[in-house]
Formats: sequence, C-alpha cells, structure tokens
Amino acid sequence: MQESTWHQKSRVQWCKLRDRNTRFFHLSATTRPKKNQIFSLDVDGTILTKPSDVKIVVFNFFSKLYSYHDRPKASCCNLDFLKLQPSSLATLEIPFSADEIRIAVWDCERNKAPGPDGINFFIIKKAWNIIGGDIVRMVDEFHRTNLLPPGINNFFVTLISKIKGVNRLKDFRPISLVGSLYKIILKLLATRVKQVMSEVISDHQNAFIQRKTNSR
Repeated sequence: MQESTWHQKSRVQWCKLRDRNTRFFHLSATTRPKKNQIFSLDVDGTILTKPSDVKIVVFNFFSKLYSYHDRPKASCCNLDFLKLQPSSLATLEIPFSADEIRIAVWDCERNKAPGPDGINFFIIKKAWNIIGGDIVRMVDEFHRTNLLPPGINNFFVTLISKIKGVNRLKDFRPISLVGSLYKIILKLLATRVKQVMSEVISDHQNAFIQRKTNSR
C-alpha cells in the first residue's frame, strides 16, 4: 500500500505499479508540489507573499469569475437544429445495466489521482466483487431520482499555469479533480451521448466525432 501511494503521488506513468519504494519515487513526489507551489502573486501591482493573503485573493478571484450574472441571452428559437430520432431518445433514457457500469469503470485509468474521497479506480477494480453492487445501486438511484448522493460531486481545484514564471491569477487555468464515483457517472453519460452524436452534429462539424465507417 505504501509503495502504491508513493507511485501514485510521483505521477510517473512509465514505471510498473510494483516497482520498489525507492528514492526516485520520493523525489518525484516531493519535487512536483514544490514546482507547482505559488510563492507570490501580483495583484494590481502589489506583490503578495503571505499564504493567508494569497488564499484570500485566489478564492475571491475565482468566486467572482464563476459567479452567476443575470445578463441578456441570445435566443435560439428560430434556428433549425438537427433532432434525435425517437428511437435514439429512448436509448438515452433506459436504465444503466450492471455490465454497462462495469465497462465504464474498466475504461477509466486505474492510477489517476483521486478526488477528495481518496479512492482511485485501481481500488475499485480490485474490490469490485465487494463494492460493485453498491456502485450499481448508486447509479440506479441517480437514474431514478436525478439526484446525486451528498458530497459525491465534491472536488479539488488545482491551478495550472498557462505560461512559465506566472504570478498573475489570470494566467492560471483551474482544473477540477473530481472523485471516482462522480467520474463513473460522467463516463456513463458520455458513452450514451457518444452513441447519438452523429445525429445532431452536422457533417461539416464532425471532425472530432467518432463515427462508424461504411465499407465500400
């Protein structure tokens, strides 16, 4: 367990999981946070270095950036959008099967960094015979009620610098690190939508849509 933890923190993808808990993994795991640490921020010409001041400024900046503003919205009523066939609509709304859920879990990378729950997909796959039924019931309840269990959509937010040597908040990109259970639901929904995307995306806009090719 200790070796697996340090391997995951190091984010080294080309080593095997059962490699020894060596100095290499410890250096990789400790160097990365130091490299990504924010030591100072330039706020309107004022350089902030105290961690408490930096935290307040970051929180206020992104809270304001992602807050809701009631602004006039463009109307789409007169646009002729492509529509799904009734059979496709019915396919989107059927309950998720146990096999469908299991496939979604196995399609996720097992050693990706976990969210606040601390559980990655390696643990879920290893213990599927024990916890698989609970995960299936959780997904069934979500499908039936359209509600997520409390706390399942909690996530960490990390800031990725857009340029080297950044010290202004506008030059950071926020990334949400969601938990594994939330990722399962996202994977299931994305797989369902992927099956019908070709019906609502124009032939001139499907460069990044995977489609079945007809043999001639």
